[in-house]
Amino acid sequence: MTSALRSYVFLFALYALMLIICGYTIDNDTYYLLALGRSIHADGIPTTDPLIMDGNYPVVIQQWLYAFLLWSLYQATGLLGTYLVSMAAGFLILLVFYRLCVLVSDGNIALCRVLTVYFALFFYPIISGAAVRPQVFSSALLICALFLLERVARGVFRPQALLSLVPLSILLINLHAAMWPFLPFLIGVYLLESLLPQHSLEKYFLTQRHPEKNFLLGSLLAVLLAGLLNPYGSGAMLYSLQAAPGLAPPHDVIGATCHFS
Repeated sequence: MTSALRSYVFLFALYALMLIICGYTIDNDTYYLLALGRSIHADGIPTTDPLIMDGNYPVVIQQWLYAFLLWSLYQATGLLGTYLVSMAAGFLILLVFYRLCVLVSDGNIALCRVLTVYFALFFYPIISGAAVRPQVFSSALLICALFLLERVARGVFRPQALLSLVPLSILLINLHAAMWPFLPFLIGVYLLESLLPQHSLEKYFLTQRHPEKNFLLGSLLAVLLAGLLNPYGSGAMLYSLQAAPGLAPPHDVIGATCHFS
């Protein structure tokens, strides 16, 4: 058995174990997203809350594309198809993490397997194995973005490969807008490292490995502009900030109807 095949067997076995430990059930959010996708298929993408009486209260459906695709998949394959696609995305996360470990450890396979086991034990209970929910896919996109950045930083890919972050940004903002800010954050970390002097990194035993800063800055700006390509514009980009407890403005409708309770 070759080393690559042994690695795949290890990853498949680990992922199967995580699914057994964490379980694999469709939760209430899945049914909500299926209903939302059915509504989008029938009536288009909503921009106002249909439950408000005057019909003019603005709303951001931050998972609209995921809901649309989930309903399309459900119509074609039933619940089984939604299970299998989510499982595939969940396995992709583990595979890319393992390959990222191999890259940054210069091929230390034993260390990579230990780190991958620790990652699996921490990560999969959070997402219930690989639940039929958008965070499985947004997590897969983000770890692929990190893998790409690190490969460019180490000279495996040419800097022009960073252009692929632009379509990834468009996909992420429409699939799961709440997770989109992590993409410019990842690029910003590499950009910050490129601006720091080498001696400041050496204090923490870090080597200065990063893509060329002009490419990073251009990629960051392109990713931010691409984030506007969604039905809600900047509203989707700022969704996490607006929805954060303590930061979001009070819901006017709830405040106006308190006297009915």
